[in-house]
Amino acid sequence: MKNILLIIIIATLCPSAIFAGEHKVGLVLSGGGAKGIAHVGVIKALEENDIPIDCVAGTSMGAVVGSLYACGWSPDSMMNMITSDGFRHWSSGVVDRRLLTLVSSPVPSPSWLEFSFGGEKTDVLSQLMLKSVIDPTPMNIEFLRLYAPYTRACNGDFDRLFVPFRCVFSDVYHKRKVVCSKGSLGESVRGSMSFPLVYRSIMVDSILAFDGGIYDNFPVDVMHDEFDPDFIIGVSVSRPSGKPKLNDAYSEIEALVIQKNDYSLAPELGVKIQVPVTDFGVLSFDKAREIYDIGYKTGIAMVDSIKSRIAARRPSKEVQRRREQFEAAVPEVTFDSIATPDVSVKQRNYLLSVFESPRGKDAPLTLENVENSYYDVVSQDDVEQLLPEAQGNVLILKAKVKHPWRASAGGWLTTGVGSYIYGSLGLHTLDRNSIDASLSLWGGQSFWAADLRARLRLSADFPSYLSVEGFASRKKLYDDMPFFFSNDSIVSTIEHLNFARLAYERGIGRSDMLGVSLAYGSHSHVRVAKANVGYLYNTLDSRTFPISGRLVSVSLAGMRLDDHNSYAYEPQRRKVWRGVLSGVWNNYYSLTEKLTLGAYAGAGVSVGPRLSDRKTDLMVSHSFGPLECLDNSYIPALRGDDYVAFGLIPAWSLMSRIQLRGEAYAYSAFRDGSCWRAPFRRTEFLGRMSVVGTLPFATVSLSVAYISPLGSWNFGVALGWFVPAPKL
Repeated sequence: MKNILLIIIIATLCPSAIFAGEHKVGLVLSGGGAKGIAHVGVIKALEENDIPIDCVAGTSMGAVVGSLYACGWSPDSMMNMITSDGFRHWSSGVVDRRLLTLVSSPVPSPSWLEFSFGGEKTDVLSQLMLKSVIDPTPMNIEFLRLYAPYTRACNGDFDRLFVPFRCVFSDVYHKRKVVCSKGSLGESVRGSMSFPLVYRSIMVDSILAFDGGIYDNFPVDVMHDEFDPDFIIGVSVSRPSGKPKLNDAYSEIEALVIQKNDYSLAPELGVKIQVPVTDFGVLSFDKAREIYDIGYKTGIAMVDSIKSRIAARRPSKEVQRRREQFEAAVPEVTFDSIATPDVSVKQRNYLLSVFESPRGKDAPLTLENVENSYYDVVSQDDVEQLLPEAQGNVLILKAKVKHPWRASAGGWLTTGVGSYIYGSLGLHTLDRNSIDASLSLWGGQSFWAADLRARLRLSADFPSYLSVEGFASRKKLYDDMPFFFSNDSIVSTIEHLNFARLAYERGIGRSDMLGVSLAYGSHSHVRVAKANVGYLYNTLDSRTFPISGRLVSVSLAGMRLDDHNSYAYEPQRRKVWRGVLSGVWNNYYSLTEKLTLGAYAGAGVSVGPRLSDRKTDLMVSHSFGPLECLDNSYIPALRGDDYVAFGLIPAWSLMSRIQLRGEAYAYSAFRDGSCWRAPFRRTEFLGRMSVVGTLPFATVSLSVAYISPLGSWNFGVALGWFVPAPKL
């Protein structure tokens, strides 16, 4: 009777301390990247058959799954998270544009790579060659949001989680593994999965932490030494390395870095479950459901063997009841203060101004506040890495700020006439009133341009900027779309654009902004003074060939044009005043897991007289060019400030980084010179089919396009980011 009473008391105070019957069962989960999703399926099979799990140890992806189980997550909850957009974003390094502060984001450019210099210990080669494949930006904040509540719930002692937990990371300096049993749960798991060159390493307790699989990818010995269970269930989704696959970079890296390949489990210690998922890649997270199903079926096949060796059972209803009790005790995480080690005073002032602004006086800082402020900072692209950590009620912001001078290079390379290379040099400061100044240059077969700009961040409750810009360009425009560049290609006209502009921009929400600008310059030898008020909302997921998100742009411009009628008997100059209202709407809808449909609508209307020369008037008017191959074309039927246009853009994701894309547009101008006409009285059609691959630094595409005003087809191959140069 006393023993039963003791068990009841222990179960109430520390449910993770109760073991099933006479057997304490430990679960060991190997590393393996996306293959580790199979662990969730195995756990599901064990729970459905009332097989108890009393402690868990894992490495890399096994640490992720094991830690979530130790935090009381059910297999269904884990799969809901793994198949969510949020997990897809942080596991692949995709930053959700809806979380970024649009007004603080850098001006889009066709840059492929960037490095910073000018500070101490500048190592350009390391910046260019040793960056991780996966951008850690979404992962860093997600791990704080995901694990900080459980770290606080267990007070940094992993034995006090829903079930006791251990994970392994590698200390490559001392050539050893490190077993984590205390501290920050998020940091420990983050270190355990920092696979070299794929996920960026972090410092854990002053140790540079790399993937635990380097020295122990199947931590059976950790389970035995830390918990000494009566029975071990070891789940392996990897196997001893054979020869790496030819032209498979991840296979080659895995073979290079994994030091210990012992995936054995002595029969007297328990049962090993080898899940047949080794043909999947390290980053095959898009195959999550398929990998999970294989894990579940493999687990079900091993259930009878496990049951024959342990008599203890734990009903799934009892497990769920304990989960609910544990989750009810998990506290809400707030912070009372902020610490910013290893940054300058100005950088500290900036970080504090951003992170403290969302809360009122003496109000605690919530995780939601931290996430919003985190994306405000990373939106500016001045911080190489920002790692938020929780230490009690103190938020620690570990920031690695980029050097003040930046250089970047890129371009848009095509088989047609629009190729150019791009380079930029800039100075960036990080302070409450940071300044960004840059000189950008474009140079190509048909186009050159130079842009000099400076941007000042103003102190305000919400980010706002004042900028000044000077721009000059010269572009050859052709009356067709040559497939291959040739010196014999006929140039229809040469567009000259020069202007100076003063602008003020202010954010409204995270994804939208208002802008006001004044500009003066010349466009195709016509002097132009322009005032503009614009609104922009943009969450498109790519600079070129997006497949998700939305763009809404509305602009109201007032212009004064100097009309020079050189064809009259006596050349005359007159002032032409014109107002133009225009807008674009572009939205992408997810139809299935692989298929999205984009919808496009654009329109413009103007008031005021036309210029004396029709060609000049068309040159300074809007040019409809949703296809990149039109950027260097002069097609009168697609020019004018008075028009309507519609489009559909279906896109099918063949795999994670390759899409088959279609585009179809209808365009109708309802004004020809001074003559108005009914919309769609004459309609032009544009269409294109493309196969697009997204590389870590650019896109590559193979396209075939048809343009009805030309009555011709265009075939082309392109590499880079198509980002048009500034316009007046």
